[in-house]
Amino acid sequence: MCEPRAIAVAEACAWLRAHVEDAKEWGRAGKEIAGRVSWDETIERLLS
Repeated sequence: MCEPRAIAVAEACAWLRAHVEDAKEWGRAGKEIAGRVSWDETIERLLS
């Protein structure tokens, strides 16, 4: 996440480019979490 300003986005992109392994790890972790998100899971959590 970064501020919605061009310089902040550019700095974030530069950081990701300099830290490729971290970016890959975050991508894998995000994909794993996204795979567990569903409407059924959300409704179950809301009703419990």
